Amino acid sequence: MITEFASCCRDQAKEWNGTAIALALDQAAKRDLFMPLYTHYEQTTHLPDYRAMLKNIGITIVDKRVIMNTDIELTRLRQTISSRP
Repeated sequence: MITEFASCCRDQAKEWNGTAIALALDQAAKRDLFMPLYTHYEQTTHLPDYRAMLKNIGITIVDKRVIMNTDIELTRLRQTISSRP
């Protein structure tokens, strides 16, 4: 979908705001996918609870310290998430 976005909507000279990007991504996807999410989070006044997501990848925070689970599968998952393509 990013390829479609780049070919249909990307203009090097254009400055994008969040709404414009969400609308263009929806255009590339040929459905309303990003704009509803953008609208929802634009109106949110709090951060979503990220602790469950961190726990799923083996990261916990205790007393302002980050602790990483050393399980090999969780380590590989974190490496995959943080590696460049």
